[in-house]
Amino acid sequence: EIEDVEEEEEEDEECPHTPAARVEMYKELAEEKAEKEAREKERQPKDRDFDKEQAERIEEVRRAEEDGKIRQCNEGKWTFSFDEYAKPGHVVLDVACQRHLDS
Repeated sequence: EIEDVEEEEEEDEECPHTPAARVEMYKELAEEKAEKEAREKERQPKDRDFDKEQAERIEEVRRAEEDGKIRQCNEGKWTFSFDEYAKPGHVVLDVACQRHLDS
């Protein structure tokens, strides 16, 4: 009988249903939740000032135009031709592009 009582007491000590064990469990859950929220907050996109970014980009382009740099180039290596004499006062630009072009 004494052995049975001792075994029951040992089982009670290991039991996680005590108030102290529950408090500890809730603290751990709260810490995990706080860490998860911090990670989610880091992944969120930063607040951006789009108007300011656009104004800066426009200024950059304007400075490049003033310096006489090329604004655009034929990056796609498309074949093209100008025809200034097709009609008086008109310029015709003929660009040969792919059949399925994503614009």
